Amino acid sequence: MSRDARIAAPRRSLLAAAGVALLARPALAQARPIQLVVPFAAGGGTDIVARHFANAASRFGTTMVVMPMPGGGGARGSRYVLDAAADGNTLLFGTMGSNVLTPMMNDVGFQPDSFAPVAIIAATTHVFCVAGTSPIQTMTDLLAAARRRSVSYSSAGVGSVGHVLMEVFARRTNTEFLHVPYTGSAGALAAVLGGHVDMTLPTTGSALPSIRDGQIRPLAVTAANRSVEAPDIPTTREAGVDVLVANWRGILAPPGTPAATRSALTDLSRRIVADPEFVRQASHAEGEPPIFVDGDGFGRQIAAEMAEYRDVIATMRRT
Repeated sequence: MSRDARIAAPRRSLLAAAGVALLARPALAQARPIQLVVPFAAGGGTDIVARHFANAASRFGTTMVVMPMPGGGGARGSRYVLDAAADGNTLLFGTMGSNVLTPMMNDVGFQPDSFAPVAIIAATTHVFCVAGTSPIQTMTDLLAAARRRSVSYSSAGVGSVGHVLMEVFARRTNTEFLHVPYTGSAGALAAVLGGHVDMTLPTTGSALPSIRDGQIRPLAVTAANRSVEAPDIPTTREAGVDVLVANWRGILAPPGTPAATRSALTDLSRRIVADPEFVRQASHAEGEPPIFVDGDGFGRQIAAEMAEYRDVIATMRRT
């Protein structure tokens, strides 16, 4: 996963460059609406950003229909797109979790590099959270607690970003945590709110409502810079732990999609990321502004993440 800098550092310059490119151009040619498959449940963070993306596409003359298709940590929806016709009419709104970590953790019928990368359009960070009533106030308190007793944490499932992130965190801090997997991020967050586990690692955007009403306490955000939506939360580096995570959300096409079709989709994605309304909506949903990385850069990002997490995933617990 990227060190956060690989994705997020060029955010402002990318947006500026994309804004210059926002000129009148013909819409993407299409005989029918594009199916934009989200490999997670409706209403989650990925689904919300995908719907904002589809709405923005319509402002550029392209019709997209968002299709939530949860199951298997993102594998079900991904396989659906993998087997679809390579004509640009079926696309995957994937994430690092569904399309890098899941296939590296399990035999799901595809590999991280099985798809044709079109563009990264957003990258969400995660935040270490405890209940608002927890005695744990800081990352230092969290580490001290883990060295005294068993500290539990919830995740969106085995092999999810939160699960892998905690494995990396535990190894770098020489600590151990009890993993309690759920079937999605909503259940993982509810487990902390209900007092069933000590902590969780939701995406920053999904955690903000509960942070703002005091139900959960943020300890640190996994980014090089503080969130624009929650500037009071320290970064992991400021908290003394070098764990950076930027979980991308990107457009992937079936293998064999023609270069001209991919190029048109990449261009559309670039214009959407520069669209002021999409920037506003995505920033509110993610806790961070959207970003743009083209297909070539996206491919390099996937290759870098495969190399970075290969050893960790090969030796981590599957529970």
